[in-house]
Amino acid sequence: MLRVTFPDSDNYDYTVMSISGRHLLSGMTNHLSELELDMSQVESGMYILQLTKGEQSYVSKFIVSK
Repeated sequence: MLRVTFPDSDNYDYTVMSISGRHLLSGMTNHLSELELDMSQVESGMYILQLTKGEQSYVSKFIVSK
């Protein structure tokens, strides 16, 4: 499970990609202050989470280890 906590409860668009750029998940937070994404179906490896709010974009790498 990947848990993301936001500094506010605005709308964020999120995208999860493999390190090679393959799209895995995407959606909108709909005013949530925390988001949990089920990563149990992906292989071990490094992934990228991109959050976008208006003109701002945040990118973070994370590792799934099984």
